[in-house]
Amino acid sequence: MPGKKYPVKLTDEERDYRGGLISSGTMAARKASHARILLHANESCEEGYFEIDGIADVLHVSRVTLARLRRRFVENGLESVLNLKPRTRPRP
Repeated sequence: MPGKKYPVKLTDEERDYRGGLISSGTMAARKASHARILLHANESCEEGYFEIDGIADVLHVSRVTLARLRRRFVENGLESVLNLKPRTRPRP
């Protein structure tokens, strides 16, 4: 099996920031879910690391969602995953 195209490797600062967000309990559900996904997808920490199928089962999210978040994290950083951009077009 080839290597992962978008490996998630959180720095200590990113891990601490993410942990503080989840433990505060005052954040949006989507933001908390994205933070948990990054925690489980973090390859720089052996403890708590899961493969994609394991993350999907544990957090009840699709593999497509996991792939999108991993790509967005690698390309744009932590803030782009946790803070979604406002829509440019209104919903119908």
